[in-house]
Amino acid sequence: MPAAAIATRLPKSLEDYLREFWTSRGEAVSAGLRKSLEEWWVTQSFPTLEFRDGPAGRRAAVRGGPDVWEIVMIARALGSRRARLRAHFGDTISPEAMEQTLAYADRFPAEVEGRINENARIARMLGEPGTPRVHGLVPTGAREIRRHGGRRRTRPAR
Repeated sequence: MPAAAIATRLPKSLEDYLREFWTSRGEAVSAGLRKSLEEWWVTQSFPTLEFRDGPAGRRAAVRGGPDVWEIVMIARALGSRRARLRAHFGDTISPEAMEQTLAYADRFPAEVEGRINENARIARMLGEPGTPRVHGLVPTGAREIRRHGGRRRTRPAR
């Protein structure tokens, strides 16, 4: 995507803070500001979403709920039927948050696909079954089983 330059004037103290902040995180000020503005735009356009830091990096999530990629993964497992998806999550995610999540995924498909693909890669590496699992929820048509040591796993229902 072509980038445009936008100039602004900042107080010296804010400039110093921004340089220190982004440099300490290993990023250029320009890249850090761009990331901050992108996240600001997302939270303005999709107010039920937020960004969280974690071991796998910063990612979009429903406020107080699962990550966007997790919801999209479950949506695919359920055949992308909105009614089944709403029934699956029940009161955990509002209909508005569900719609905003799916709209975000449409707007940023590369980010969401990257997370889903990484999750699938790790599951294969660990020998986990392919049925997605989100915060203790399993897709309709799947059942949870316990294996040695009480580990939880999911398998498609027979």
